[in-house]
Amino acid sequence: MLRTVIIIFFVFIGVLACTNGILQELGQSSLSTNCSLNATNFVLGQSSFSTNSAGSSNAGLSSPGGVACYANKVLVADTASHRVMIWNNPSSNGPIVDVVLGHLLTSGNAVNDGVGTQNYTFNIPNEVAVAGSRVIVSDESNQRVLVWNSFPTYTGQPADLVLGQTTFTGNSVHGGASPDYWNFWSPNGVYWDGNKLFVASRSQNRIMIWNSFPTNNAQPADVIVGQPDGTSTGGATTASGLTQPRRVFSDGTRLYVSDSSNNRVLIWNNIPTSDGTPADVVLGQPNFISNTSNNGGLSASSLSSPQGLYSDGEKLWVVDSGTRRILVWNSSPSSNFTAANAVYGQQGSFTTGLSNNPSLGYPGLSSPQDIFRVGTSFLIADTSNNRVLYFPPF
Repeated sequence: MLRTVIIIFFVFIGVLACTNGILQELGQSSLSTNCSLNATNFVLGQSSFSTNSAGSSNAGLSSPGGVACYANKVLVADTASHRVMIWNNPSSNGPIVDVVLGHLLTSGNAVNDGVGTQNYTFNIPNEVAVAGSRVIVSDESNQRVLVWNSFPTYTGQPADLVLGQTTFTGNSVHGGASPDYWNFWSPNGVYWDGNKLFVASRSQNRIMIWNSFPTNNAQPADVIVGQPDGTSTGGATTASGLTQPRRVFSDGTRLYVSDSSNNRVLIWNNIPTSDGTPADVVLGQPNFISNTSNNGGLSASSLSSPQGLYSDGEKLWVVDSGTRRILVWNSSPSSNFTAANAVYGQQGSFTTGLSNNPSLGYPGLSSPQDIFRVGTSFLIADTSNNRVLYFPPF
């Protein structure tokens, strides 16, 4: 009897340990990045901070749109070269890439690698995210999101899962069907918060939420934000509508959306659980029905085509792409049109929006699109400068 009890106890402990391991792996979000880089600052895609040429070599970048990090690996959606670049523990300027997704070679910029839509190719990859060791890429002009169930280790590695299409060779808007919970039109931002997957389907003017990580091709979303249901797609400037949303982020409690063509960021104080839930707070506009770029003039409260988002659960960072800056709120705003507390990329001024201010060299920015926190430092996709910057906190 005692022996049986002991055996059952150890079996239970083993199952519990295994289950916890699985949950920890699946629950790993970009918020708790599990990422560490052994460097103070560096630039990817350029040999120095004073150059900005586009390139499709094994060390170049061309309009990088998204950036993420896993362990000591940096992932960059090299949008105009139709590939995702992966560096293992970069620490110096302009290193050669270690792994490339989207092409069979580490150099090149052909759409779909010149072979048509396949299980490894891209046509305008805009954003990359991590979910534990999984990698998620929005493949915008192929109208899909690709998923690698384990971290890619070799160039040209095919994806394991496709969302938005029923096969890996499909690339039609709405998956060749009518708008529904399973398909996209120009998917852009992707994010995993440890429990839910979020995708900004830009031209459907909506955010799609999966309440757990998808395991099947073309798996439908559970919740739609920005539309009253899964079949509506019209843009709107309201508390419950969106127009061309670009990026999405969640700290596990709140939901943040860059509603780019409305020149605002919307905040839901709790992640919506039903379609069409209205936002609680708007940044960049004094109310939910205005959408003027830099409303009231360029200031600490205004926005122009916001893109990347990050929050640590307290502070909020917004990549204000149209004014070539990053705005920082010291706490998550609770009222509309709240002014930011700090600005990066404009020499501390809230009333300038110059490209590469004061110069191309670090810390100038030109149409940045994404931000990713690594410890207390940041990776920034400085898109029009064809580079990714890594530097200390701000």
